[in-house]
Amino acid sequence: DVYTKYVTAKDDKELPKIMYHRAKLAMIHNKFDTARPLLEELVTKFDGTVYAAWSSEMLVDLLTIRWIDKNNTTEQGIKASEDLEEWAGKLQKMKVWKHPEAEQIREAVPRLLQGIGWKKGMLYKDSGARYVKGEPDGDPEGFLKCRDQFVQVYNDYADHEKADTLLWNAAECSD
Repeated sequence: DVYTKYVTAKDDKELPKIMYHRAKLAMIHNKFDTARPLLEELVTKFDGTVYAAWSSEMLVDLLTIRWIDKNNTTEQGIKASEDLEEWAGKLQKMKVWKHPEAEQIREAVPRLLQGIGWKKGMLYKDSGARYVKGEPDGDPEGFLKCRDQFVQVYNDYADHEKADTLLWNAAECSD
């Protein structure tokens, strides 16, 4: 903490290493709220370095853990989806994306984006179903959002392995 407080020069060779190990310790001990700002800073401030590549993997892992949490409400699930989607988009535009150590991220991100779209569609569908049942947290636009979400995933990923199911889900939500 003391080192990172006083040494902020981007060209300091020890700073990213120390920050990386702090973030790694936080992740090991499930202190995601501590790890996230460190990982985001490492990825952005030290873009293109091996520490940024390793940190990008941990950041995507952290965001994925939040995204798949079964205890999420619809709003929390949508927010977690948006966070993961936002960082997946950012990473693709950064130097770290082309780093040799970022191969796993390059393989995982497209599939994660497809999954995010699918899960958002299902969350919208569930929210619409709760509205029909008269539950207070239901969304009257849930089924329309569901339809639009599945169509968007289909259009964005025409080679999706379950493209026919995407269209089926969109039609079911329209019904």
